[in-house]
Amino acid sequence: MCCGQSRYDAVPDTLPGPPPPRRAYDADVAPVASAPAEAGGVRLRFTGQSRVRVRGPASGADYVFSASEPVRAVSAADAPGLLESGYFRRAF
Repeated sequence: MCCGQSRYDAVPDTLPGPPPPRRAYDADVAPVASAPAEAGGVRLRFTGQSRVRVRGPASGADYVFSASEPVRAVSAADAPGLLESGYFRRAF
């Protein structure tokens, strides 16, 4: 064989499609219920100015914080990890 004639023999007949689109942040998404936080929860205050959704490092629960709603109850298991980030402090 010469000049790479068999180069394309290994290419499959169909190529995988594009990856699924990433979902844009939806401002209308309601905060996740704080059921895990109600049982032994800890109230944290977000110190930033933007709206953020964070995943609890221990429970995997989603929490939404913003400048207009900076205080949320989170699972006691998630509190240490969120506090270590520097973006949260305890709210009493």
